[in-house]
Amino acid sequence: MDLTALGRHIAAHYGRIGEQPRAGIVELMDLEIGAEGGLWRVYDTERGRTTHVHLETPSEAEACARFLEITDARAYLLERFVASADADQLEAILETAGLWRWRNDLPASMGVDERYRVFVRGRDLPRARALLAAR
Repeated sequence: MDLTALGRHIAAHYGRIGEQPRAGIVELMDLEIGAEGGLWRVYDTERGRTTHVHLETPSEAEACARFLEITDARAYLLERFVASADADQLEAILETAGLWRWRNDLPASMGVDERYRVFVRGRDLPRARALLAAR
């Protein structure tokens, strides 16, 4: 896989998550891949600064594979709810389907209406979205 194919895969699989694309860079939230000085790098960023390099390699295909491996394993927000019972219901659907899920609710003191949040792994995001749409 090359960078162009990776970009198409990320757009189709995850939708638009993160910043506007930059030339020669594919990013998903804070994970980025790009070539610099003859090496392909897969790295995390925070506020535009590199915080962790996962891989440096001369191989574009190897870097793309590592990027996919990381995105497949990370947790992404599937849905947020105003009512805890709605999040409970979605968790039950995901559990029945055998999908890993993670619940991370925001404290009431934050004043956020949709504070009940359910996350899934990247590799499960398309299936989880289909289950959510079908309920």
